[in-house]
Formats: sequence, structure tokens, C-alpha cells
Amino acid sequence: RLVDLSRTAASKLGYIGRGLARVKVEVLGKIKPTEIAKKDL
Repeated sequence: RLVDLSRTAASKLGYIGRGLARVKVEVLGKIKPTEIAKKDL
């Protein structure tokens, strides 16, 4: 498994009931974890 979704996220993406689904993972850019934390404050 590469990505594990919450039930709510899976529902919004239409994956409820499927169990497993193929997805494409794409890196959009590099960001430091500290920069992510600052945005959430």
C-alpha cells in the first residue's frame, strides 16, 4: 500500500467499497516540513 485514506477522503474520491484502487502519485514540488507547519498555524 502506498496511500491509506480516511473513510471520509475515500468517500469523497469515490473509493468506498473498493478496498484497493490504483492511483497515480505525482510530486508537485519540494517543501520543508517546517514550512508546512507554519502554514497550518
